Amino acid sequence: MRFRALALLLFAFVACTHARREPSELDDARGRYFVESRAFPFDAIPAGARREALESLRRTRRVASESVGSWKPVGTAFLNVAPPFGSANGRVTAIAISPADPRTILIGASGGGILRSTDGGATFVPVTDDQSDFSVGDIAFANANIVYAGMGDPIIGLTLGSGVLRSDDAGATWRHISAGPLIERGTIRRVVVDPDNPEHLWVVQDAHLVVTGANTIDGGILESRDGGRTWTATVHGFGHSLARVSATTLVAGVTQRIDRSIDGGASWSTVFSSPTATEIVVAATPLDASLVYAAASGKKHVEILASHDAGATWQTVATSGIADDAHAFGYLAVSPSDPRTLFRGINDLWRSTDGGAHWTNLTNDYDSHGNFTSSRATMHADQHAIAFGSDGTTWLSNDGGLYISRDGVRSFTFAGPLATSLVELYGVSGHPLDPARLYGLTQDNGLQTNRNGGIWFEAQTGDYGTVLFDPNNPQHFMSNYVYGNLDLYDIDGQFLRSLATNSTFGEPTEDRPRIDFIAPLVRNGNGVYFATWRMFVSRNFGLTWSATSGTDLTRDSTDYVSAIAVTDGNPNAIYTGSQHGRVMRSADGGATWSDITSGLPQRAVSSIVTNGDGTTAWVAFSGYHAGHVYRTTDAGATWSRIDAGLPDLPVDTLFLDGTTLWAGTDAGAFRLNVNGMWDQISSGMPPVLVMDFTRTADGRLLAATHGRGVYEFVAPPEAPPRRRSAMH
Repeated sequence: MRFRALALLLFAFVACTHARREPSELDDARGRYFVESRAFPFDAIPAGARREALESLRRTRRVASESVGSWKPVGTAFLNVAPPFGSANGRVTAIAISPADPRTILIGASGGGILRSTDGGATFVPVTDDQSDFSVGDIAFANANIVYAGMGDPIIGLTLGSGVLRSDDAGATWRHISAGPLIERGTIRRVVVDPDNPEHLWVVQDAHLVVTGANTIDGGILESRDGGRTWTATVHGFGHSLARVSATTLVAGVTQRIDRSIDGGASWSTVFSSPTATEIVVAATPLDASLVYAAASGKKHVEILASHDAGATWQTVATSGIADDAHAFGYLAVSPSDPRTLFRGINDLWRSTDGGAHWTNLTNDYDSHGNFTSSRATMHADQHAIAFGSDGTTWLSNDGGLYISRDGVRSFTFAGPLATSLVELYGVSGHPLDPARLYGLTQDNGLQTNRNGGIWFEAQTGDYGTVLFDPNNPQHFMSNYVYGNLDLYDIDGQFLRSLATNSTFGEPTEDRPRIDFIAPLVRNGNGVYFATWRMFVSRNFGLTWSATSGTDLTRDSTDYVSAIAVTDGNPNAIYTGSQHGRVMRSADGGATWSDITSGLPQRAVSSIVTNGDGTTAWVAFSGYHAGHVYRTTDAGATWSRIDAGLPDLPVDTLFLDGTTLWAGTDAGAFRLNVNGMWDQISSGMPPVLVMDFTRTADGRLLAATHGRGVYEFVAPPEAPPRRRSAMH
C-alpha cells in the first residue's frame, strides 16, 4: 500500500508537468458549445422545452423494464493531477445549510441535480432524479422546511433552466413550481428569500446565450410573491447578484452597474456604474445593516467597493491586490462573525480581513501572472459557492466538488468522495487490448484514467473530447483538448508531445476559430480525421496533417463541422455534419463532396454513424421541435425519419453496436428495438445528458454522462429454458 501511494504521487507529479487550464475567455465558448446547438436555428432554446418533453415522455411510458437491462456507475472517486487537490467529484455550483440543523446540507451540481446530506456531509444522496432539470444555479432555505432551488448553471447553460423547484420537507422531496417563458428563458444565479415571508422571493437571472453570440438579452431580477408560481421582472440587464440589506432595502449587481431598491423591490435606481466592469457582485451582512460590499471586475479591471449607508453611495476600497478576472461563477461573501472579513471566489478563493483593502490568495491555483500552478494549489480551481454553518463549519464548492473548513477558512478538506459522481463527461473510451483500462474525457476535470473500474485519476487537467489509440502502437493514444489542440499520450495519460494546434489547421489561436469547442476526431484504419469547416487527414497518427480539399463543409462563415463518420468497409466514404445543419458526403476520401442535406431538418448535427460500404448512415440532430434521427440507405439521396419513441429533446450521440443502434440524449440512453421504436433504458440511470458510448476490449458497454459520471450497461441474465408441464 505504501508503494502504491508513492507511485500515485509520482504519477501525479509527472502528469502535472503538462497540466493545462483554459483561460477565462473559454467560459463563454463552453456555454456556446451546449446552448447554441440546442437553440439553432432560433435565437434561444424554447422556454420549458426540456421539461415539457420529459413530462410527455413519462406520460407515454415508453420506458423499458429492468428485464431488458440496467445501468450501474463505474467508479465515483477521482484523484486530481496535483496531490494537494486530493479527490474531485465534479462541478458543484450551489450549497445551502438548514437554519435549523447544520447537519442538513444541500448541494447543487451543474449537470447532476441536487444532493442532500442529513449527517453533516458524511453522505449525500440524490433527491431530484425525478425532476426534468439536473442543472442547478442556487439553493436557498426560506425556513427550516421550505427550500427553493433556482435551476440552470449560469456559466455553462447546458439546457438552460426550468425555473424554480420547491421543497417543503427540508430538501427531501421537490416539485417544479414555476412555468412560463419569463422564468424559464435563462439560468438562475442567485435565490434570495424574504425571511419574514417564505412565499416572497427574488431570483437573479442570467440572460440566455443565443446563436448570434450576443448574451445580454432578458436578464435581471425577478420577484415572486406567491411562492414562485408567478414572476415579475423588476430589474432588467445581465444579472449577477442580489443582497437583501434590510426589510426594505435590496442591492443588485447588474452588468456595469449597481441598482438599489428602498421599497422592497417595487422600484429601483442606479447608484453606481462602471463601463469597464463585466461582472458586479454584491454582499451584505446582518452584523451591520448599513454596510454593503461590491466587487466590480472585468478584463484587466478590478474594483472593490464599500457602502456605509446601505448602498446609497459607494467608495472604492481597492483597485489591485486581487485577480482581475471576471467570471459568471464569481461570488462575494461576508464572514458571519466579522463584518470586515470578506471572501471573493473566482478562479481562486481570496480573503480580506480589512474590509476589502488587502487580499490573500487562499488556494493558489494561479500565480500573479495568471499561470496555472497546480503544484501550489490547496483546492480545486473555479470557485462557485460558499456557505457558513451555525456550527462553525464553512462549506465551499468549485469545479472539483465540495470542500469543508473547520478552522475559519484557513485550511480545506475535500468533502468526499461522494457516493454519486457529478463529473461531466464529453466522452469515454477503453483500451483496445486491455479491458481494465478506461478513459474519461471531462469538463474541467481533465483526461481521466481508470484501472479495473475503481478510482479515476486525472492525468491531464482541462476539457477533453476523444481518445484514439495508435493502431501501430497501442501504448500511445491521442486526445483533443479544446478546439484544434491535439496531443499524444502514453497509456497512463502522461503527455508525450503536441500533435496539432489551431494554427495547424489554419485557424487563429483566439477570437473564435471555426472549430467546434470539442471538435470531431475519428480514426479509420491508419487514417485520422479532424474537421474545422473543412476536412483534414493524418496518415501517420497526427505527426502531419493535410486538408483533403478546400471545400467548405458548412453553411456559412460562422458555421463549423460538428460530426464525422467513416466506415471501415469503405474508407473513401466520409460523412460530415455541421453546427448549422449541413450534411455532406464524399465518395473519394474527401477530394470532392456532395451536399446531401435535402430532406433533413435545419438543426445542429450532433452525430453520424455509418457501416458496411458507407451507403447506409444514420444522422442525429440537437435542438427542439424537429426530427432527431434519420437514416439513409442510398448514400444520402433520400432520408427517412426514425425517431418514433424519442422525446422532443436533443440527441447527443449515436452508437452502432453491431446491429443495434443506441442514442444518447438529453434525457438518458435509448435503444432502437426490432419494431423500429426507441425504448428508454433508464433503470439505474437518471435522465441526464448521455454524450458518448463505447465498448471495452472485453465487450462491456459504457455510457458517458454529462453530470453523473460513467455507467456500465448490465444485460439481463438469460432466461432458463421453460420446463414442459407434465399435464401436456
